[in-house]
Amino acid sequence: MSNATATVTKAPKATKAPKVEKDEAALLAEREKNLRKKYHRINPGTLRYETDGHHKGKYTVEIRCATRGCPNVRRVATSDLFQVSLCEECTAIARANKRKAARKEAAAARKEAAAAAEAKKGARKAVKVKKQEPKPAEDAPAVQVDVPVEVGVN
Repeated sequence: MSNATATVTKAPKATKAPKVEKDEAALLAEREKNLRKKYHRINPGTLRYETDGHHKGKYTVEIRCATRGCPNVRRVATSDLFQVSLCEECTAIARANKRKAARKEAAAARKEAAAAAEAKKGARKAVKVKKQEPKPAEDAPAVQVDVPVEVGVN
């Protein structure tokens, strides 16, 4: 009997290509390119990393205002791009107009509710419930009671 041992040889591992380190400018350009695909209002070449100020520690871009004819731009964090489309001046005007419309709508609703309440109150007055006097029993004769009235007493 022969003891034959089988030896398994493993294939040599494939070596990965070394990662090519991109410089910071190339990374920013690639990130901006991806953002511009999704958000067309971004001004080209404005992506930067903020180290101080309001957006400290975030990437920011400049966007063009969405209001027709407005030439203003606004610096916005990339995390806020989905919700910001106007410059600060146009945003203030839009908010004021929205509040004004909400106040008008609320006033109209109050007026309508008051008119409905008044109509309901008027309907109650129109339908008066008459008090029914009890009918005398058929067996008993009607009894009339005379009440003495004193004249000249104050």
